[in-house]
Amino acid sequence: MIVQLEAWHWLLAAAVFVTLEIVAPGVFMLWFGIAAAFVSLISFAIPGMTWTVQLALFGVIALMSFGLGRAYVRQIAHGSEGSFLNRRAEQYKGQILVMETALVNGHGQARVGNDTVWSVMGPDLPAGARVRVVGSDGIVLKVESVTDIPENKKRQT
Repeated sequence: MIVQLEAWHWLLAAAVFVTLEIVAPGVFMLWFGIAAAFVSLISFAIPGMTWTVQLALFGVIALMSFGLGRAYVRQIAHGSEGSFLNRRAEQYKGQILVMETALVNGHGQARVGNDTVWSVMGPDLPAGARVRVVGSDGIVLKVESVTDIPENKKRQT
């Protein structure tokens, strides 16, 4: 039967959890390690806490650190709208391009930069026409004629 858990027990548990996280990463054991480290600090600050209180405290802190950590990781993963990895076409949204070939039956090609040509879809336009990228469908850019853009949209860019 457990008689007393000391602060160093929790430090050891924190080290074990963090080591497990390093050996088998999954961002799961890390939160238990953080919780054990906090319980160690609290046990050191408040000596004489019973082991049941310490275990309950560990459970509460582990749940809190897991929830906060998961929210933080989700924010990093989904909140980075500036990242266009695997979504290259989206980085061109709002840019004005020049049609390399005529847009016929809704399909053509536009020059992006000095050396790249992308497939585009939009209203029929002649080669050399200026278009604005309004979206993408896979690797095809959706465009609209710059002359078709209302005046208030022109001023925004």
